[in-house]
Amino acid sequence: MKLQPVIVALVLASACAFAGDISAPSPQEMATLINYDRPVTLSVQEEGPIPTHEWGNLIKYWGYSSKTQTLTAYSIVLFAGGTLYGTNRARAENHIIEFEAEHTNRPNKDICVVTMSDGHKVYFAGMAAGPGGATKAGFTTLPGGKYDLMVAQSDNYEDDMPKEQKLIDPAEPQSTLQEIYPRIESFILSQIQNTGSSRQSFTGDSPQGVGAPEP
Repeated sequence: MKLQPVIVALVLASACAFAGDISAPSPQEMATLINYDRPVTLSVQEEGPIPTHEWGNLIKYWGYSSKTQTLTAYSIVLFAGGTLYGTNRARAENHIIEFEAEHTNRPNKDICVVTMSDGHKVYFAGMAAGPGGATKAGFTTLPGGKYDLMVAQSDNYEDDMPKEQKLIDPAEPQSTLQEIYPRIESFILSQIQNTGSSRQSFTGDSPQGVGAPEP
């Protein structure tokens, strides 16, 4: 009798059940964190688990958007630790490291490595670009190794749409992805650490030693 597949399935099921208790910032909290230049009412879409997702073993997805008020949307995605990008993970991280080293005279804030105060690294890079818009993201393996986290920002340029269909005077985010990411990571870590207790309020503060970039 082959027990290994059964054991693996049980472990994944346990991880998914545990992560099912993890919450992300509410739409109101995200709008405050993003700091749009005018009031925006976001909606949130939740999905998961999707063990066979093309990017890895996706445990939970939260997507925030407002199609009538802003062209910028955000995603928070939690994967099983070590599964994000699969065998391509090291290559993706090395590409970002090499790009940053080659552009020290002209740093690109969208492609960089940020070391958090507890020593773990967050990798920022563009994910997609073309007619219609672009997406950039920051990703890491969270302390403890049980989860991978990705936070993504998608900008809709509407350059592939007729003028009459374009959103008039859309709200713009005032916080950058690098400013938003540490506070979301801190919030998600607080949910992981307090699973089983009441939902933690979102203050945006980082616990000491965790979830804040090095000065």
